[in-house]
Amino acid sequence: MWVASLDGSQRARVSGGEGTWQEVAAADNGRIVGVQRDAGVSSLLSRYRVWEPTGAVAFDGALNAPAGWSLNAYPLGLDISGDGVFIVYGFSNSRLSFINPGQLEFEDGFYAKSVNNVVLEPVKVTSREWPTLFGRRVVAAVGSQAQVQADPGAPFATDFTPWLESASIPDGPWELRRTDVAATGTIAAFEIVKGSGTTAGRIGVLSVAGLGGATTGAVDCFLPTAGIAKHVSLSQDGTRIAWRDDQGIKVAGAPGGTADLCTLASPPVVISATGELPSIGGADVSAFLPPPPPAPPPAAPAPPPPPPPAPTRLSVTAPARAPLTALAGPAGLRLPVTAPAAGRVSGVGTVPARRIGLRGTRAVRVITGSALARQAGPVTLRLKLTPAGRAAVRRLKGARVTLRVTFGRAVVSRVVTLR
Repeated sequence: MWVASLDGSQRARVSGGEGTWQEVAAADNGRIVGVQRDAGVSSLLSRYRVWEPTGAVAFDGALNAPAGWSLNAYPLGLDISGDGVFIVYGFSNSRLSFINPGQLEFEDGFYAKSVNNVVLEPVKVTSREWPTLFGRRVVAAVGSQAQVQADPGAPFATDFTPWLESASIPDGPWELRRTDVAATGTIAAFEIVKGSGTTAGRIGVLSVAGLGGATTGAVDCFLPTAGIAKHVSLSQDGTRIAWRDDQGIKVAGAPGGTADLCTLASPPVVISATGELPSIGGADVSAFLPPPPPAPPPAAPAPPPPPPPAPTRLSVTAPARAPLTALAGPAGLRLPVTAPAAGRVSGVGTVPARRIGLRGTRAVRVITGSALARQAGPVTLRLKLTPAGRAAVRRLKGARVTLRVTFGRAVVSRVVTLR
């Protein structure tokens, strides 16, 4: 996964080579979210990662879904709120009917969750597909229609209002997919396809009077694209537009006009011939670029190096596998932690309730511990089993524990297997 300037002159890798990235989205505030899952692997094993505008990893967790369906297909579209707090992702589920044996039941819609929710299930909203976010408000597709979430406060509301309609577009029938709206609320772009989207795909652009408002007629056209066009993204100020067609990822100046094909403020530039899933956000490419090479040393002898700077970030050295006997013993398990300043470091380990024989879907604390850092630097965090963990110690052998170490607002998550 890469981040690039809009003219393609600068680009930097965001992620390493750790598998396949299925979806990516960029927030107005510079955060980036990506979904990782290799081909042929169940969607239930999808993971997501959120990067800060500085390039640091903010959250890393499971892109999960509620239980109850045999086949889960997601994410079918992904977006992150303008403030980088929530993500939404579409789904399509199926299973054999309990009422009519031999027949399949289907369900589609989208899931919504906060980016720091790395364990709990998301909220499900059915019958609305291909979600995108305007601030924290969802725009989704229902057949040939784009609908807008009525509640602007959060992406979990189920009430939607009809907005844009694609049924009357010539040469149809067309199926509506994603709709993207600039943060200004003055211009919207939508994707339409035929069938599965492998034979025809176009991107329309409309001027609008705010999210859910009427079209103004100033802009009403289709992008001049090569082949099948998809994955449209508008800049926050509505002056740039990006998409993917048969020639690669393109970025152009704001579209205008009411003829069939838009008049572009600047011609499209191919910034990647092989890239997929463009998303314009507020990230600064320079934050992801490697530091420049150091300047050559002066001719005179260099002064002695300064002492190493105090750590500025919370870091945790956690083993992939940890002995359960140490956690159950009086001394506990020693976990090396580097604190960014003086203060208290706390650790909590959780497992799903069913792992220890309890009902429900909540996460249960089985490990806890804390330590006081008297200054920035190394400190040893002693972790022990909680009463719930001691009561179910036999069930914990082989369990995968989600360990969260916190220092103030800083949080580091690790997954540890108990042996």
